[in-house]
Amino acid sequence: MKTYTPKEVLIIPRLAGSLMEYYPAVSPQQAQRQKHAARLKDSESSSSLLLHISAAADYFTSNTSVMLHPPPVDVDIILDPFLFNVLPRSLVPTIGWIVVVAVAGWIVSKRVVSFLVGEVVLTEEAGEGVEETESKKVR
Repeated sequence: MKTYTPKEVLIIPRLAGSLMEYYPAVSPQQAQRQKHAARLKDSESSSSLLLHISAAADYFTSNTSVMLHPPPVDVDIILDPFLFNVLPRSLVPTIGWIVVVAVAGWIVSKRVVSFLVGEVVLTEEAGEGVEETESKKVR
């Protein structure tokens, strides 16, 4: 992957030609280049970058025709803005749910433990009382 500014794309003929392939041909090529060059120069005022991705399939096959002429590789790019340069914005709801579940789990576990500890204390007290009465009877 490599990024280019709009000005760099206009200077490098290979990139300019590749970019022109994505725009419909309405006018002759020179007029079209000037129109797109003006559009790219207008975008220079904003912080625009163009991304060039070079990808290749990572496999081996005994089919020589596929090895000589591999099919195109599809690439998905997800551009997600970051919050505070740390957290992708699309992860905020997921992290929110994790925090809610963790807090709810902590509260529920605290109540369950206090309930169980209360039951243990009650059974221990009941057990000690039985032993004391039995020892008094023996005496």
